[in-house]
Amino acid sequence: MADRARFSHRHNANGTYDSICHRCFSTIATEDDPNDLLLWESAHVCESENLQRTVQLREWIEEHEKF
Repeated sequence: MADRARFSHRHNANGTYDSICHRCFSTIATEDDPNDLLLWESAHVCESENLQRTVQLREWIEEHEKF
């Protein structure tokens, strides 16, 4: 079962819903019914390059917050 706290759902102007991973910030899936996102979320594995970009972004933010 998917960890609901790990994903956000965005309601799009065309009526569809996106599932966004909080860890890698990828859009996991887009569906007409938000309940259909659960299957995609339960199967999601963050890709290493997306995680690396996330780490680099966090490091950049931390460095620039010092100023």
